[in-house]
Amino acid sequence: MSAEVMETRRSRSSIGGGFGIEIAASMAVLLAIAFVPLLLFPYPGLQDYPNHLARAFILLNQDDPVLAKLYGVQWTTIPNLGWDLWAVAVGRLLPLEWTGKLYLALSSAAIMAGCFALNRAVALRWTIAPLLAVPFLFNAGFARGFLNFELGAGCALLAAAWWVWSGKMHWLPRLLLATICCTTLYTIHLYAWAFYGLFVLGYELQQMVERREPRPALFLARLVRDGLQAAPVPFMLFFSHDSSSAQEATVRAFQFPFVRIFHVQHLIDLGHPVVNCILVVIFALIVGAAVARLRWFEVRRNYAFPIALSVALFFLLPDQIGETFYVAWRVLLLAVLVAIASLVPTKEGEARSRQIAIGIAMLTIAISAANTWSWRNAERGREAFIELTRDIPDGSAVFVVHSGMRPPQLRAIGLYHVGAFAVLTKRALVQSMFALPGQQQLRFRDQWMATAPRSSFTFLADAKREFRKYDADLASHLLHFDYVVIHGPDNGDDLLSLSQRHLALIRKSEGFRLYRVDRKPLTAETTR
Repeated sequence: MSAEVMETRRSRSSIGGGFGIEIAASMAVLLAIAFVPLLLFPYPGLQDYPNHLARAFILLNQDDPVLAKLYGVQWTTIPNLGWDLWAVAVGRLLPLEWTGKLYLALSSAAIMAGCFALNRAVALRWTIAPLLAVPFLFNAGFARGFLNFELGAGCALLAAAWWVWSGKMHWLPRLLLATICCTTLYTIHLYAWAFYGLFVLGYELQQMVERREPRPALFLARLVRDGLQAAPVPFMLFFSHDSSSAQEATVRAFQFPFVRIFHVQHLIDLGHPVVNCILVVIFALIVGAAVARLRWFEVRRNYAFPIALSVALFFLLPDQIGETFYVAWRVLLLAVLVAIASLVPTKEGEARSRQIAIGIAMLTIAISAANTWSWRNAERGREAFIELTRDIPDGSAVFVVHSGMRPPQLRAIGLYHVGAFAVLTKRALVQSMFALPGQQQLRFRDQWMATAPRSSFTFLADAKREFRKYDADLASHLLHFDYVVIHGPDNGDDLLSLSQRHLALIRKSEGFRLYRVDRKPLTAETTR
């Protein structure tokens, strides 16, 4: 280890500060390329982004009498509040459009900063290796608009790097600072807190093995002591419990490794699973060749245990816990980012730094171009939806679903939660707004909405399945709404699924159909 350090210091002194400036410039250029689509459109075409934006709009306008009649806010010590706290603070200073864009840019910058910090902890200098993480900024968490997870991932990597750097601190101030880190990560996103804990556990176990700890009992005592940094989290979870609207405990079944391996498509997500897998495999082969054959990078084993634990959990974790989907791949993503931070360029690699940066830039340009195409389609769909609903009164209850389409199609064109724009333009009640106990502090005022089965679904087929599962009548539920908007092929399935007698078609536009809900037929039947 000392030889590696001496070699690193000699390399650092011979390179000088110019190489660090070149790395910073390359990083700035790559992030600028990645952020180009943010500047071209008012709203990024990300899956859940409109929903989060609409919730921020409600939080910032709680005094609005129309919104206050439809939505309530219940602040508790739940996790996953990174975006909400940011929106409440920054949204008072900037327009909501730029509040969201700045948050996305900050989240990506935090991920890259975490990779650089972890890499510097093993290389003892700034290197080009973390630039390899840029394509993974376009992971499924970004594409699906998982805002809290994205910021949490970057902050978890930064906290992990701090833990490595702070190893020589006195245990008491280190524990106090770590407790602050833990609590902050929990507040941003629960998985950020979990990954940081996983990293600390793996890293400390590896230190014990490498040091050949002569007194395992003493090591375990120190491990328990360091684990006290997580002590506030169980109390926060306990006090966040909402017994009046508890979630159903749902865990998706275990998947065999040969099935789970296809989840690598989520590491780089352009909306097309086959394209995603091809990109990930090609990138992995190129990096593997750069390490094993070309000898441009060498692998440091400082983070071997945290990476191994993360990969094991990727195969062992269920893919749904409660109302949170796509669980397992998130652990793999953070393992990949830590693995990239474990790479250190050789002299040959440093000599090829410009070629490496150009190659990453070309891939980033291609991904940004694909996002630009997708977001342009999303912008057209958003404009069509807003035009369709321009004449509905403010404060209307609107049921917005997709029919005859599959989720990947909507992710590719960014219209998954297009209905949330009715909150921004018409201060409407939209059934797909995220108001899940334990995950968001938003609540529906009306009991018929608060108790609806899995109302955040945006597909008609999913809504029908969930209502049947709970022996509820979807057609009767729709009578509480003022309007129904259906997006997708106009093949007549709308009226086969819903009550034809109570829906009057008002307007069609770009694949959207707007219906007015007529409650009179039901009233006549009831009075008879």
